[in-house]
Amino acid sequence: MSTNRPARSLALRLTLFGAAASLAALIVAGTFMAVLQRMGAEESFDTQLDVTLGLLVGALGDGRLEEGAAVVADPRYAAPASGWYWLVRADDGESLYVSSSLIDPLEIAQEALRPNAEGAAVGTITTGSTRLRVLQRGFIFEDRAYTFTVTGNLEVVDRVVADFRRAVVMTLTVLWLVLMALGFLQIRLGLRPLAAMRAALAELREGAAERMEGVYPREVAPLVSDLNQLLESNAAILERARRHVGNLAHALKTPLAVIANEAAARSGPKAAVVGEQAEAMKTQIGLYLDRARRAADAAKPGTATGFSQTAEPLLRVFSRLNRDSDLRFLLEAQDGIALRVERHDLEEILGNLLENAARYARSRVVLRARPHSEPGWVAVSVADDGPGVAEKDRAIILKRGQRLDEKTPGSGLGLSIVSELAELYGGCVVLDDAAEGGLEATILLPQAARTGLARVSP
Repeated sequence: MSTNRPARSLALRLTLFGAAASLAALIVAGTFMAVLQRMGAEESFDTQLDVTLGLLVGALGDGRLEEGAAVVADPRYAAPASGWYWLVRADDGESLYVSSSLIDPLEIAQEALRPNAEGAAVGTITTGSTRLRVLQRGFIFEDRAYTFTVTGNLEVVDRVVADFRRAVVMTLTVLWLVLMALGFLQIRLGLRPLAAMRAALAELREGAAERMEGVYPREVAPLVSDLNQLLESNAAILERARRHVGNLAHALKTPLAVIANEAAARSGPKAAVVGEQAEAMKTQIGLYLDRARRAADAAKPGTATGFSQTAEPLLRVFSRLNRDSDLRFLLEAQDGIALRVERHDLEEILGNLLENAARYARSRVVLRARPHSEPGWVAVSVADDGPGVAEKDRAIILKRGQRLDEKTPGSGLGLSIVSELAELYGGCVVLDDAAEGGLEATILLPQAARTGLARVSP
């Protein structure tokens, strides 16, 4: 009745692996997208500065800056210390024209700039806490060289990049959750054949089927086929064992009968000893052949015996046998209880328990069956209102041939047979005080199925 601790869930491991792999892939993709977006934003920013520089060159005209030019009226270049600046210098370094936003002199280290494909110099500098993008280009007007410089505040780019990254993080997070849900669903659907196998094995264990039925995927079908072959092989082995047991019983029956008859036909102490030993041999052979048959039946898969269908006829028989007394036999059991026990073994268990209880009961014997606290087991008990058995003597009466009351007829084998049968099916026998006042013998047997509500029948 022991239970093994279940291993870690395969579905959980696959889900966690898929979650980690998809998360890593999305992080890489998100990082790549952020890098590309920043490169694109900076390129667009450089293009914007280049357009401004072109307007500035056009506004210079014949060497003088037009007052109404668009670049002069641009409000970005009017706000003081905005980071948006333009200036025009002569070849001797003199600042000829400066935007109104530029208050302090702008120092630009030439090593911070690099030439671009359009022949301009571009780079990034820092003034105070402000990062500036610088675009610089030289032109010649009327044989005089001029240097045009335009700057833009990179805070705009940083803000655009930050907004994009937040959107990417939110989008990829939602995508990851969706992928997680789809992956979990896919794993569940993919593992459904294993759940079907588990259900089929449960039907085998509970006696609802003798082999695994159903249509399975190619990856699982060979395993199902091998299991069915194993079941068939075990069934064949058990059948051969039962046949050999029967053949052995038949083969020994005749020689023992001859020996017993010859001993009975002769007189004298030796003949009596031979007769006694022949009877002892017959008893022992019958005992161990019966044990072998029970063990083979207990190992047979797909066994299921209805409890009520087996118990009710037995109670009617015992009621008829005790018709002259006031002894009543009661059944308290749930409808639909089935046991993974061969029918004749269940009949022998119940018969021995009822016979033992009827021998000592005063007015009633109660047969009960209820699900045990441990799943998969049923507690079958027989209680009487007799004198009961002292706790120190209960272990004795479970031994073969042991009796406490030698005056009462019987062989002393009943409870020991019940105990042996319980062990064959993985259960046990427990003796305790009955609520009725006598002894209650409870045997735990494996359950095959259970449905319905409690029912009490006389």
